[in-house]
Amino acid sequence: ITEMNEGRLASIRREKVGFVYQSFNLLEALTALENVRLVTTDRVPNGAMSGSRPKDLLEMLGLGHRLNSLPKHLSDGEKQRVAIARALAKNPVLMLADELTANLDAKRGQEVAQLLRQKALEMNKAVVIVSHDHRIREVADRVFWLEDGRLRPES
Repeated sequence: ITEMNEGRLASIRREKVGFVYQSFNLLEALTALENVRLVTTDRVPNGAMSGSRPKDLLEMLGLGHRLNSLPKHLSDGEKQRVAIARALAKNPVLMLADELTANLDAKRGQEVAQLLRQKALEMNKAVVIVSHDHRIREVADRVFWLEDGRLRPES
């Protein structure tokens, strides 16, 4: 990967990686369904979901009743589930989640982390979560620590 040019790296990020951002990064003028469909509009790589599939994903994540809701009408937990649906909509090989639980209370954070783990297992996706929340360890198969610029496995 260190030998790849910027164009190839951008292609990999676009087609193979799904991102779940700490701040959700939902477009406020779009509904939950439109936010998920947004990532499937220009192409359908590696079996990505189009048509009714974004709706199916939101329903699978317990948001069937919120399809037409704008982000300002969603709780933070609901926004995070929309962000997860958007990341899954591309059918990525790898999902990267930045501070998945940072904007959620403890209960909702644990629910979202468990939900992401469950869906990743069901859909055979690899997930990397970067977090300061030590409770994430409860849903992780492996834990690594970044210390002094070095990655080390949890002992």
